[in-house]
Amino acid sequence: MNNEQLAELERLHAAATPGPWRRSKQPYKSGTCKQFEIEAQGRAFWVAKVLCFDRSEIDGVDPQYEANADLIPALHNAFPDLLAYVRELEGELDCVRNVSAKWLTENNAQQRREGAAAHLELMAEWSKNAHLSNEYRAEAKRLREGK
Repeated sequence: MNNEQLAELERLHAAATPGPWRRSKQPYKSGTCKQFEIEAQGRAFWVAKVLCFDRSEIDGVDPQYEANADLIPALHNAFPDLLAYVRELEGELDCVRNVSAKWLTENNAQQRREGAAAHLELMAEWSKNAHLSNEYRAEAKRLREGK
């Protein structure tokens, strides 16, 4: 995901009804469908509905529809923290790239390049974030290849 995509998600979130959001506890039956309402705290109306139109499911709610109704408010409510975490990881990765660039400009570039790559490999092993580990390994490979 790139910065433009993140910015668009951030714009969409900011334009949406403020939260926190939650789903209705029980589905509401309306004709041939059941629906979960997504509500915003402090609002007298719903902000979205998850509908189930399959007639075979009228007597019971398909767990996937209920899971969808749980996911929508959970993602809306978690989005600011998720975005902050992504930005934090981006900052950490920028720092690693800056350190790598600094080591490459100093004397004995090949030795420093190998040292930086080895350090990045260790960071990849220790990182609890799979995406960040992959980025560390890619940067180490790039350094070893002299790019």
